[in-house]
Amino acid sequence: MLELYHGNISVAQADEMAGRLWGPDASVALISEHTPRITKRIQSWLRREIAEPQVYVFLHTQDVKQKIGGEKRITSLFAAIGIRRDGIREILGVMAGAANEVWPGLMVNLKQRGLHGTKLFIGENDLAAHAAVRTHYPSALYQGNLIRLERDVLLRVGPAEMLPVMAAFEVMRASTTPKQAAAELAAMTARLARCGAPDAANTLSNAAAFQFNYYHFPESHWPRLHDSEPMRKILREFREWIRVIGPVPDDRVLALMAAARLRSTARLVWARRRYLRI
Repeated sequence: MLELYHGNISVAQADEMAGRLWGPDASVALISEHTPRITKRIQSWLRREIAEPQVYVFLHTQDVKQKIGGEKRITSLFAAIGIRRDGIREILGVMAGAANEVWPGLMVNLKQRGLHGTKLFIGENDLAAHAAVRTHYPSALYQGNLIRLERDVLLRVGPAEMLPVMAAFEVMRASTTPKQAAAELAAMTARLARCGAPDAANTLSNAAAFQFNYYHFPESHWPRLHDSEPMRKILREFREWIRVIGPVPDDRVLALMAAARLRSTARLVWARRRYLRI
């Protein structure tokens, strides 16, 4: 619907898409009638004021791979998902583009719309995201993705080092203090440097500064805060949905479609279900 409205696909493609989504009775006229109204509603929702304090904010990235005009293209989607004082999740923003451009823009957007009360941002092991948070919310902490860090390190070590790396991460996750966890990470970094795995050691070193900030919050929250994996499912489902309906060449339209999907999930699936007891 959004693709047709913004002129990116043919009428025949739109008709086929309508049939696949809503059955043979759906028509292009139906899409043309409702899409402008839906687009305005989504855009207004993305510009709404963020009235309630968001104690935690998850910053999540999802790459959407598409084949457009015979060429492979990867579009990165960025989403901010807040946790309010009542523990309910709320979609705060959705953008598409390159990380070094989107993260600063997304932080400015959230701040202008009134995001406040945030104590911890939970995101990827992305220096651009970390820098954007420090610039616009200097009093808040930033937490990287411990699970993703483990995967990135395992991709950069040889078979002999895989079990020790996995064991070290288990020790870090089981640690009861940030000092203990940081000491284990430093020891593993030194070991990998000695074993001839400089790329893995550099990966650990670059992410060390923001891996254990979740320890500053209630212990009951730790399992939900040490990475952004619990939020990954919602954008992964959108990626699979795009594979069904076909490629979306316009990044702006792709972001609108993702926002519509996230908005629907927040209302129909999350509703009033608490994600955390704060």
